[in-house]
Amino acid sequence: MKEEKNKEIGNRLKAARKAAGFSSAIDAAAAQRISYPTYVAHENGTRGISGKMLELYAKRFGVTTDWLLSGRKDAAGNYYKRKIDEKLSFIMKATGWKQADLAEKLSVAQASVSRWFAGADPRGEHRDKITEIYNAITGKREITRNTKSLSKSYVPLMGYVGAGGKIEPDFGEMSPDGLGVVEIPFSMPADMVAFRVRGDLMLPVYREGHIIIVYRNQTKPLEAFYGEEAVVQTSDGRRFIKTIMRGAEGVNLISWNARPIENVTLEWIGEIFAILPRQALRHVDKKVGYRAG
Repeated sequence: MKEEKNKEIGNRLKAARKAAGFSSAIDAAAAQRISYPTYVAHENGTRGISGKMLELYAKRFGVTTDWLLSGRKDAAGNYYKRKIDEKLSFIMKATGWKQADLAEKLSVAQASVSRWFAGADPRGEHRDKITEIYNAITGKREITRNTKSLSKSYVPLMGYVGAGGKIEPDFGEMSPDGLGVVEIPFSMPADMVAFRVRGDLMLPVYREGHIIIVYRNQTKPLEAFYGEEAVVQTSDGRRFIKTIMRGAEGVNLISWNARPIENVTLEWIGEIFAILPRQALRHVDKKVGYRAG
């Protein structure tokens, strides 16, 4: 009975998290500065949530603790929506800004900020800017220059790299949060994913346990990657780490220890951000059906 109740609370927590703009549990855990394993256990219902943590989740996701516990519609309050004054307070606390600093960032008079705290509704462009700053601080977008960053990052592990630079499991078998997370003891840009090297067949470039950090979203055109090594996904769903070269009817994928893959179409290119040794990292596995290598 208790396990079933925890599962129901976890399902509501997941729904509130997504509605609040956090696409993954990893982002939500990082924004709240709690460990990913703890948060995901709460969301999956495998661990009970204390009253203090319920209050934290309710405040961050813009719901009430009563709704998280009971699911009653009348308990939802400002369901899935955070008020402007709450966003402003959160921004000021996270950045250390004063009202005058916030007014400068929003290009308004300080009196306007004071009115918003008193309940006045900002105009559309100002509301959008407030939401943009709030989203940046909570990890939804790139952190602003004056925003305090987290002391560590949780990057989703999206697969294992083996012989010939092939990545397993196949893309279709992946969940949005990946196989687990890599805990990095310093702050990273938002929207990164990780791949882990398995075996010694990637030598001399990559060693067993190396973590390859890649931008989740492709931001450059194909032509910018010619001659560069990157993580790629082909049109048939295969994933590799290869050097991208122009082909006769598409692109050629090259690596030193495998035959070239010629004239393929790429669905996605992940620009490599960093290659990190395993000694500096902590890998947290989820319980998934796939077993690598």
